[in-house]
Amino acid sequence: MTRSRPRPAAARAAAVVALLALLAAGGLLAAGALPRTVGVALVGAGALTATTVTAGVVLRRAGRTAHPRAWRVYGTSLLIGCVATGAVQAVAGSTREAVLASLPGQVLGTTAILLMADRSALRAQRSVVLSSLALYVVATQLALHTALRMLAALPGIPPALDPQASLLLCSGIALVTGSALTVYSTRGAASRQRGATLLVGQACWSLVALSAQLTPRDLASPLQSVTLLASCGAVVAVLRAVRLDQAAAPGPAGPASGRRSAVAAMLPHVVALVGGTGLIVSVPVTGSLDLVSTALGVVGLGLLVVHQFVAWRAMSALGEDLRRSDARFRTLVRGSEDPVVVLDEQLRVSWVSSTIDDLLGLAPEDVVGQPLVSAAHPDDVAWLCEALTGAAGVPAAAEVVTVRLRHRDGRWRLIRARVRDLRADPDVAALVLYARDVTDTGSVPRETARPSAAVVDADTGLPNATALARRLQPEARVPGAAEGQGALLLVGVRGLPEAGSVVLLEVLGALTRVLRDGDWLARPAPDQFAVLVAGGDADALVVARRVLHALDRVRPSAGRTAVRSAAGVVRLEAGAGSGELLRRAETTLGVAQAATTDEERVAGWSTAARLQQDRRTVLRADLPAAVAGGALAVEYQPVVDLALHRAATVEALVRWTHPVLGPVSPDEFVPLAEEAHLVADLGRHVLRTATARVAELADSRVSVAVNVSTTHLVSGSLVADVAAALRGSGLPPTRLVVEITESVLLEDRHVAADLQALRDLGVRIAVDDFGTGWSSLAYLAGLPVDLLKMDKQFLAGLVGDPQRQALCRVVLHLGSSLGLPVVVEGVETEAELHLVHGMGHRFVQGYVFSCPVGPDDLPGVLAELDTAGRGVVVG
Repeated sequence: MTRSRPRPAAARAAAVVALLALLAAGGLLAAGALPRTVGVALVGAGALTATTVTAGVVLRRAGRTAHPRAWRVYGTSLLIGCVATGAVQAVAGSTREAVLASLPGQVLGTTAILLMADRSALRAQRSVVLSSLALYVVATQLALHTALRMLAALPGIPPALDPQASLLLCSGIALVTGSALTVYSTRGAASRQRGATLLVGQACWSLVALSAQLTPRDLASPLQSVTLLASCGAVVAVLRAVRLDQAAAPGPAGPASGRRSAVAAMLPHVVALVGGTGLIVSVPVTGSLDLVSTALGVVGLGLLVVHQFVAWRAMSALGEDLRRSDARFRTLVRGSEDPVVVLDEQLRVSWVSSTIDDLLGLAPEDVVGQPLVSAAHPDDVAWLCEALTGAAGVPAAAEVVTVRLRHRDGRWRLIRARVRDLRADPDVAALVLYARDVTDTGSVPRETARPSAAVVDADTGLPNATALARRLQPEARVPGAAEGQGALLLVGVRGLPEAGSVVLLEVLGALTRVLRDGDWLARPAPDQFAVLVAGGDADALVVARRVLHALDRVRPSAGRTAVRSAAGVVRLEAGAGSGELLRRAETTLGVAQAATTDEERVAGWSTAARLQQDRRTVLRADLPAAVAGGALAVEYQPVVDLALHRAATVEALVRWTHPVLGPVSPDEFVPLAEEAHLVADLGRHVLRTATARVAELADSRVSVAVNVSTTHLVSGSLVADVAAALRGSGLPPTRLVVEITESVLLEDRHVAADLQALRDLGVRIAVDDFGTGWSSLAYLAGLPVDLLKMDKQFLAGLVGDPQRQALCRVVLHLGSSLGLPVVVEGVETEAELHLVHGMGHRFVQGYVFSCPVGPDDLPGVLAELDTAGRGVVVG
């Protein structure tokens, strides 16, 4: 037994319309058999009843739609229109005045329909949509107004409403249909289908209003049938729109079809053409040109000009975006050592990068438009077509093909290509091939799927550090570099690895927009970009300034750290190898990143930079022995409890006095320890030394805080190192505070588990330099943190600056809300001390109490702080 196929939605809708039409015709015939007054009243009551029932259905189903609020307002507007129309018709006995009484309901219906429009699309195309809507409304008013005037001039047509009432009616019709057109013009097939149905429904309601205005009190008039049929069509359209909205999922709309976009764009112009034509024709028909029609015509012409200007400006902006996108794409492709080939559905070359000349000896213009198989070996054509066309089953998946292609000199070259199928992407709709000549290496197995992975950054597709080192070899440099012309620009972007992929793409876009055609872009490190600049030092400095200016405009995404950029510039000297150039670039970048003003964020290679590089070389060589031999000392700075007038904690600070260079700042040697993978050894040394010294103190109330680097924490050895230090020193775990930085909170590895393991031991966790990036706020509630240390940057200019004082109060309030004590770092003056104490801060650290002292001086400092009382803090 075969099951009957369900009828499509269009067929069901047509059947419903036919059924309603038959019922309306039957009702009309039945009314005609009654006395004239009773029959007309019966027809009017039937139309009002149908509208009321429709409003009830809309209100009942509104909660199951994607726009419940809009449909409730729409259903209310139908009820208001019914009540007002019925009341006026019952009192005045006139259908025409009753039509005008429905205008408040039409205005409310306009608001309801506009609530269904895609707000993101409206914001993106606000000017175009508003100008198009205004043009449509005025043109519709003009078309309807002139049509009513001409109909009133024809014999046998009852007199129309007065001009003011007629204009009000036309305005209401224009607004409700215009709002439906706005929904129709928003992006997305679902919203457009709903908008089209609403547009049909509002057009039917408008036809009801017009026919009711022109209909005499005669059941034999054909306009009575028009009124009833239009009412049936409006009911079906509204219920259909509700059903469509029930199936729609709320959220951003998808792409729209070109045919529907053309209809939405052309309809206002078509209506304007009809209105203008009607205005011209109305003169010989009516014998006059009234003021309202003239005013509407003039306003319509003005809006047409405005709409054309707005559309031109939008197209210009779109063209500029496309130009920038194309420039970004070409810059990325130029940075790739492998030729890039784009194929259409017929496997014809639609675009190819200029490096195809190095691969096959052919110019790009000789390749574009040609089938790829025309250059393939005859034995490879069949399987090549099968491999490329068969990849469509896995959209955007990487596949590798190896094929023989003919070089311009007639030789066959073995080409290996990585294929990305982007045919499902409407913005690309093509196959993208990354090709490489592997003739000299022989055939490569299929498992080696990414031939260029060794020289390509995986996140951006740019050349990586290996490719940059190769490009810096004297024989591979940019043109003119052999004569000393050309420069290496190394751009450091601090915070980029933690900022997320969205910010990375914005940074990449900013770079590609400002680089010139001859510049070569690479990404040698997660927080660095390199640019090979053709030209002299002046050219390199100009490019560097443009790059930093563009990167300054990049804003961090929500919950991420802000990025800060600097640049080092090195001339490509003929006698310097790639290693030396990269070392120079790193040194100049370090100088630029240490700058305190924006003007110093671009640093060039100089005598001072050379001396700094020599100093870094010496420190890098001597640091391992210093760490292994215990040459690094530990000093201690107290954290004072203002409520108890004593030191609550001492922070352990590592110090290094080089035998030749003298004292070395931790900001200088800790990064070197990171580079040499010594930071874990350094952390273990500080843990052992600090816990042992504090365990020897007579005052058992004093704890010790030790800074732990991100590298040490994510290495997985910190818990064991802390436990070993506590066992070796005998210090109770409750007297140890481990300080971590904000950036650690963004790590997605085993950070939380290790921090919880430390707390299980009894160790407390502090967030150091809190508030510098505000990136960790979302993570505080979920991680085991015991206290916050407010960064000393908050105290810069604190005295006399109400805004900075407000920020300090905010940090204190945040800590109090989370139940976390707040330590204020960097308090150096009595005035700052008075301010922070007056705000309610209890724990203070800084030179106002004590500078960092050695282990021998620590007991005396603690005793002084415990006995002095410091009446100043409470004054």
